[in-house]
Amino acid sequence: MDIPSILEQNDNFLEKRTVVILGQDPRRQSKERVEEITIGTPYALHLNYCREKHRSTRLYFDLIRVLLNEGYRVYLTDVFKIWVSESNNGNHNIPLIEQDQKRFIKILKAELEIFEPLAVITWGQVATTTVNSIGLSGNHFEFPHPSPANHKTWSNLIGKPATRANRINFWQEKVLAFLNKL
Repeated sequence: MDIPSILEQNDNFLEKRTVVILGQDPRRQSKERVEEITIGTPYALHLNYCREKHRSTRLYFDLIRVLLNEGYRVYLTDVFKIWVSESNNGNHNIPLIEQDQKRFIKILKAELEIFEPLAVITWGQVATTTVNSIGLSGNHFEFPHPSPANHKTWSNLIGKPATRANRINFWQEKVLAFLNKL
């Protein structure tokens, strides 16, 4: 289970504009039993190792840091707040029933109303489809998920190898251009 999180620079400026980064769910491999609950933050950014060294989540944090360095507050959340693994093989998820999916989408709507973000940036197709389906009244910017599984998508998008540096530079150029127009 991932708890939504707010990140911002500690600069004593309280009137920051909020940007939401919305993912799909707290998907991960786990050998834990179904009956056990692990609580974390989106992309495990509460862990120093994940922010600074982990192959995937370090990139996620570097993308988020672009926004933080520009003075934005970043609210991280997922469409679906939980990920449930199968009891006999923790590497596969059990899909949420439709009733639970609807509950999480209702929660997401409330989150967006509360935070009144300047923009919502979606990482991945499920997040994008969800935001489009709820009729978000605001600024939505669709982006492929920065996961290593999307390496080819990123290469095609940026027109060159999807190195960490190329992804960060592309993100900075596109996202900041989008936000500067708002």
